[in-house]
Amino acid sequence: MAAPPVDHYEVLGVATTAGDDEIRRRYRFLALAFHPDRYSRNPEHHQLAEQQIKRINEAYRVLSDPAARAQFDTARQLLDSTAAARARSNLSVYASS
Repeated sequence: MAAPPVDHYEVLGVATTAGDDEIRRRYRFLALAFHPDRYSRNPEHHQLAEQQIKRINEAYRVLSDPAARAQFDTARQLLDSTAAARARSNLSVYASS
């Protein structure tokens, strides 16, 4: 089974309507909070911070680029509508049983 898609808005903790300034501020805050150098004394925490900073950097890369963000938003909407259709289909199967 494939891993669930990453919601870049969720990673940065911003709304889908967030503007460029809000996205930039949140990215900077998270990048400082999860920078691996802050956790250099604890190898386990350092590794977790490295994983998290990769997610944060990728989310910022996508959401700070207007074309990439538009493409992500389109894919996200398609995924949401597909999930909603599946849920309705599953409900109708259980309702007829």
